[in-house]
This record gives sequence, C-alpha cells and structure tokens, in this order.
Amino acid sequence: MKAHKLNLKNKIEEIQKIVATLDQLGADWKLPSKVVMNMNLALEEVVSNVIFYAFDEGTEHEIKILFQLREQKLYVYITDDGVAFNPLQTPPPADLAKKAEERNVGGLGIYFVKNFMDDMAYERDQHKNILTLVKNIS
Repeated sequence: MKAHKLNLKNKIEEIQKIVATLDQLGADWKLPSKVVMNMNLALEEVVSNVIFYAFDEGTEHEIKILFQLREQKLYVYITDDGVAFNPLQTPPPADLAKKAEERNVGGLGIYFVKNFMDDMAYERDQHKNILTLVKNIS
C-alpha cells in the first residue's frame, strides 16, 4: 500500500495544494490521467464546500486528506472538524433537466462528485466529518 498525507488550512487558496499533490501522486504512483482529473474535480468540490460552509467565519481549522493506493483503487479520506454534514444524504438537484441558467444554485457539485467516484462513505467520529472517496484505477 502507498500512502500520502496532506494537511490544509480552511482557506480557499489551499486548494492549489490538492492539484499539485495529485499531479505528483499521479506521476509517482502511475495513475491514469483520467483518475487524477476526476479526483481533482471531486476534491476541489468537497474541500471548497468544507471551507465555505463547515466553519464559523474567521476561525482557523485544519482539513486533513489521506491518499492511499491499494488493490487497484485510490482511496481518499477527507477529515474536518466542521459542522456535521453527510453529502451522501444530499438528493440530486430536482431541476437537472433545465438549462444551467434556469437551475437553482447548489447541489450540483455534490451530484457530480457522486458520479465521478466508484464508491463513497461518510462517518461522523469524535466531532469530525470523515468522507471517503474511492476511485478504481483499472
């Protein structure tokens, strides 16, 4: 098993570290570019939601990301101490059939993350959100 940890502050400019980390892991672990791209999009959505909605404004928090490569799957665990939120319980947007400009704001990002990933899990443990994203490599 291969593993890598990344710790971020709850600041939007920290998102850049995810892109750099995934690019490096993609090269080091020989991940398909599509896997890296999908994981980049998913993590950008998940982490930006945590940054914008999980914490009281002006408070500094840490978001921990653990990447693991095992058994032809990339596992990514995102842990934060923000308000409890299970994205798996978010229903798909009701207005998906409408044009983008006619849709309500919100919910589409989580919908895409669910579709990009091969599996997802959520748990709340000791006042922390732990979201697991799984992407098949093969």
